[in-house]
Amino acid sequence: MSSDPLAVPKKRVSTSVLLLVYLAFMLFGIVIVAVIWMVADQVFTSSSQNSAMGVVVPMIAAMSMSSFWARREGRPTPGRQWWIALLATLLTLALNGALIWAIASSGAWPELSFRNGFTRDDLVFGSILGAALLVLLTLVVRFGFWLGLNGWEKQQARLAALKTRQRR
Repeated sequence: MSSDPLAVPKKRVSTSVLLLVYLAFMLFGIVIVAVIWMVADQVFTSSSQNSAMGVVVPMIAAMSMSSFWARREGRPTPGRQWWIALLATLLTLALNGALIWAIASSGAWPELSFRNGFTRDDLVFGSILGAALLVLLTLVVRFGFWLGLNGWEKQQARLAALKTRQRR
């Protein structure tokens, strides 16, 4: 057996397991951000209106999931990475849509209520915005995969170099 951990053949991880791991990291990130915002709101008595966490949390979830993925499978093929990135993006959009719907239907945020329904212009604008968000978020998730996989490979190279030095 080779001493190079990158050369060891590994078993393929199923898509559903990868999406569940991504979802777990995503939910954990959402809870952490919500707690930070609540604490900051109490301490600083000012509300932060920053939507950057809508991009940062999925990217960090993708980085964490790709490290999990690489440990079990090695570096996946680019085609599979894009496919999982698209599915993770759709999962993220569904989760965010469900959260927005729950907030809007509860009446906790009056600006989100649509008492008169949607007009045709609203639907066209929403479709264009949704398509742009899908592309942007897919690129962000894929970038998270790249960061996570490269970090994992660098860590494996450091461990291999350390083992080589210890043998001498």
